[in-house]
Amino acid sequence: MISDYESAVRFLLGRVNYETFRQIPYEQMRQNLNRLKQFLAFLGRPDRRFPIVHVAGTKGKGSVCAMLDAIAVASGLRVGRFTSPHLYSLNERFTIDGVPCPNCRVIEIVQSLEKEWTRFAKKQSTPQELTFFEWSTVFAFAYFAQEQVDLGVVEVGLGGRFDATNVCQPTIGVIVGVSLEHTEQLGHTLAAIAGEKAGIIKPHIPIVGGVEFCEGDDPRRVVRQTAAEQQALLFEKQRDFSLDKHSDGAFDFLWNPVAERDLTQSSAPVRIERLRLKLLGEHQKQNAAVALAAIMLLRRSGFVIADENIRRALATLEIPGRVELRQWQTSDSSVAIILDGSHNRASAEALLESLQTLNAERRFSRKILLFGSALGKDVVGMFETLLPFFDRVILSQCTSNPRAFPAKQLQETAKNVASMQKIRLPPQIEMIPAISDALQDLRSTAEKNSLICVTGSLYFMAEAGKICNGDIS
Repeated sequence: MISDYESAVRFLLGRVNYETFRQIPYEQMRQNLNRLKQFLAFLGRPDRRFPIVHVAGTKGKGSVCAMLDAIAVASGLRVGRFTSPHLYSLNERFTIDGVPCPNCRVIEIVQSLEKEWTRFAKKQSTPQELTFFEWSTVFAFAYFAQEQVDLGVVEVGLGGRFDATNVCQPTIGVIVGVSLEHTEQLGHTLAAIAGEKAGIIKPHIPIVGGVEFCEGDDPRRVVRQTAAEQQALLFEKQRDFSLDKHSDGAFDFLWNPVAERDLTQSSAPVRIERLRLKLLGEHQKQNAAVALAAIMLLRRSGFVIADENIRRALATLEIPGRVELRQWQTSDSSVAIILDGSHNRASAEALLESLQTLNAERRFSRKILLFGSALGKDVVGMFETLLPFFDRVILSQCTSNPRAFPAKQLQETAKNVASMQKIRLPPQIEMIPAISDALQDLRSTAEKNSLICVTGSLYFMAEAGKICNGDIS
């Protein structure tokens, strides 16, 4: 019986939830989406009642979604955004104009969907239950349709081709980038992973591509081939749009769509000058370029989005858990703390670049890493990238996620990486399995002008953030 917020959340989380499996059984997930489509059709296809930007990619897709959301809201549009996973509350997955779905609406929508599912299941000879992510996807579409949003920004959960969000018929598709992650599920090469991401490309629907060329194992070639097969115009970074950076950190966005040159009507070149990002990191500028290319296509579709709104949104946007810089009050001083959800080599490299830039500006006396990850993540790649930068490393583990990588195994992996790859281990590397104990240790021992970085997985970073939320301002 769904009677309050807690029971509504229990209903959703009580479905099969691959996010919490110790090993993601992708073969079970490699299913057609007919059951989900049938239920959406039974509901009257709420996903067809508003235009959608559908965003896939190994890394950066959450940031691109946040940028699209912020720019569209700044332009006066009513915007629904569906992303995953959440950091602190399930409501975060479903926002309208940046505001998480209120508890009262969660109750109403889950009650309604549960009743509709009961009616739907009675008409099926062998009804098969939806997974947690499929229910979440239906929830998002129903919520946004009921609230009559002007635009939906929808983030792919895993892969693309078999992802529940791929039932939508978007106005624009986006593939932010491709790197090695979830290799056991998506493939062991960039090209194979790109094939899964390119599964979101629909016939005749324009696609923005942030995928970069790689010699030999080339994911960009796969995206190009799929776009050609689907007769979808592909707008690529460095060919159709690019950045022109200034020495003071500002950048210009350049839009000159080569992809449209064979058309009788093509978009005119655009240059938006001296943009600034509040978000830290060079990688966020690259994400911004991809987001702005999608904005150019939204303009072409009739959305009114002024340059000044773009400028204001990017200059003020903050994203929790994306190189999130805060000040943490310790026993006798305050120290800088970075909360970041990096969980593979590519995102760790982007984090390192941000840390190096910040260290050059502030010259920290000590740099400390609090690290925890999940099974299946590229821990070796993250360690090779991050460990040499720090003076002290504390290895810990998430208590709320059954896929947590045990701290003892992290310690063994760090030693193996140091011996095999000949990287420098920090002078101090220790294991404190409980996050709360690790944070308490840091609070009592961190020196003035220290930098603490918490990373390794979104779940680990979020759990650490929950523990110290009362101390972070």
